[in-house]
Formats: sequence, C-alpha cells, structure tokens
Amino acid sequence: MTTLVELNAEMDPVAAVQRLYAHVDALGPRPRPGALLALRVVDPAMGDGRRLLACGRVLAMRLTWAWTAHGRPEPPIDLRADPTAAARRLVATGCLYGLAAEREAVTAVRRLIQRWAVDRGTAPVCVDHAIRRGERGLGFSVGHLAAFEPARAAAPHPVIGPRLQAIHDDHPRLRQAVLEQAPWDARAARAALRRADAHLDAMRVVGDVLAGWAHGARAGCRSERRRRLDLVVRWLSGEAGEVEARLRRLQAATRRRWATFHWQSEFSELEQQPVPRAYQEAV
Repeated sequence: MTTLVELNAEMDPVAAVQRLYAHVDALGPRPRPGALLALRVVDPAMGDGRRLLACGRVLAMRLTWAWTAHGRPEPPIDLRADPTAAARRLVATGCLYGLAAEREAVTAVRRLIQRWAVDRGTAPVCVDHAIRRGERGLGFSVGHLAAFEPARAAAPHPVIGPRLQAIHDDHPRLRQAVLEQAPWDARAARAALRRADAHLDAMRVVGDVLAGWAHGARAGCRSERRRRLDLVVRWLSGEAGEVEARLRRLQAATRRRWATFHWQSEFSELEQQPVPRAYQEAV
C-alpha cells in the first residue's frame, strides 16, 4: 500500500522535507526499502520543483541506507550495480508527483529531476507520467464525471457511468506498465505512456466538456449542461462524425482557458496503489 505525502505551495523545501520525515519516522527506526518506495510525494502546485527535489534527495538517501541495513537482492539490471544511482532512479520515477499550470514550468521541473536522477553518460529516465501540466482544483473525480455533475453527489449516468468506470478500472494496469520501464528505459516508458493516455481519451473528453460548463460563464445554466450531456451520451453510444467534432471543439476551448486535470483518473495508481515490479525487485 502506498502512502501520500502531500505538499503545498506555502512550504519551502525545508518544510517539505520535514513533512516527508514525519512519514518516514512513522515507518519505524529502520524502515524497510519497500516501505520507503511506497511513499508518494505529491506537490499539486510544484512551482520550480525545489520541494520535490529536496524530498527526492532525502528519500533516495534513506533508501540506500535501508538497502544497507536490510540487504538488497541481486538486481537483474546492470544499472542497479550502483545503489546510489539506482535509488535516485527509482525515487525520481516512482515517488515524485507534481503539477504546474504553465507548460514551461513542467518542462523545467522534468529536466531538473532528470538531471538529478541520471549520471552523465547513462540511460535517461522518464518522469513525464508524474510531472504533469494541470491544476488539481479544475478537475473532477470519476464519480462526478460518471454522473456528469460537477458539484454534488449523484447516481452514475446509465451510459456514461459504466463506460468511464471500465476505463478507470483498467487504467492502473497501463500506468503500471509505464512505471515498470520509467527508471531504466525512457523510450519504452513514453511509448507505454502514450498507450495509457490513449486509453484515457474518453475520460478526458467528458471531464473537459464538463469543466468547460462548470467553470465557464454559463455555469448556472442547466440547459447548457443538458446540451453537453446529450452530446456526450450520443458519442459514447456510438455516434461519431459531427457529434465527436463538437465535443472535441468544446474540449479544445476548455483547454485553451484552463489547465484542467482530473486527478483521480490521471493518477489512478495513487488510488489503487500498486507497487510496480521494478520497485518490488529493488526491495
């Protein structure tokens, strides 16, 4: 089971590390490697990434200590011959999650973490799956999307609910395929990420169409919600052509205004909490 260590924009790197240490200390005086690799440091407003990087350094250091204290099985991949380098790779790709609304900030933080994780002359890592563009407060849970209701609990729509739930249930498997490759083969990880993103397409369309109404000028207009709901139902029932084109235009209009991010869907592994095989082998 994974444990979330959530940071916020008011923290400096020292405060972020203190929060991480509170979780590490709760694991006992000699935490096992698997318990450390199950920590997920999440920064929904990561800024320049310094909070994430500071936590990553501490977590990688504690992981190498845990390997020394508890022993480390023979790793099947040559890159893991150096425990310090292996720890940085595993932490960078599996334990650090962040969001920023600006594309430039996302690119900068990805580069920052990659430079820290990778020794000169060695294979790159992939952090694209965890360092993302978006604003957490502009997205919706799977339950809200399934009901096509942004602000209140409601029963799932008979067409939308089963379709989105099926997507959500299968998505962690595809995300896990990304996490398996991310520390060692960035190209394979990005290919796996493209497959996971393609699988999530309908979820994103529904979420962004709902967000465009909920955050837009016609947020209180129920007739506008019904119009969008009708398009979504027709599309998920098999209509393509102009129906899909209209939905894609609504989605694009939303994305131009807001960096929507449907956290529960996009980071589905944080909810279902699998620990990928690459991390289990490093325990």
